[in-house]
Amino acid sequence: MTKTRRIIHHACWFAVLGPHIGVLATLAGEMQASTMAAGPFLLEILSILPIFIALTWIVGGVPALLTGIAMACLPQRIYACVWQRVLISGAIGAVIAAIVWLLLIRAMDDAFLWMSVGPGLMAGMVMGWIVPSLPFRGEATHRFSEVPDR
Repeated sequence: MTKTRRIIHHACWFAVLGPHIGVLATLAGEMQASTMAAGPFLLEILSILPIFIALTWIVGGVPALLTGIAMACLPQRIYACVWQRVLISGAIGAVIAAIVWLLLIRAMDDAFLWMSVGPGLMAGMVMGWIVPSLPFRGEATHRFSEVPDR
């Protein structure tokens, strides 16, 4: 896969799936911070789930996109080792989420920083693990116009 193709592949998958993986970390963090029991808390979240997912995607979309681009630009020796790729992807996701929070969303409460960095860390690690195996890598090119002779 060429470098440009890998950047496009990683950026698209990170931007599409990354914020939704971060939703799980956000829910876990909010559940820990809440004084409500788990059942009523999840019912409350369920009542606003579309807005909750949309806001998580809006806030996490840019950091996920930038993390995907950074991951695609890793040196091959680091990228080839799965555990190094996963750890570095999580670290890059957390750092980029913190930087985006500091630049764009600074007016919000400081607790929101951890609700941004934690999901960035988790989503970065999960995406660093699964993205190289996701489809549309462009490695298998099918040429239908060429028919082999028999």
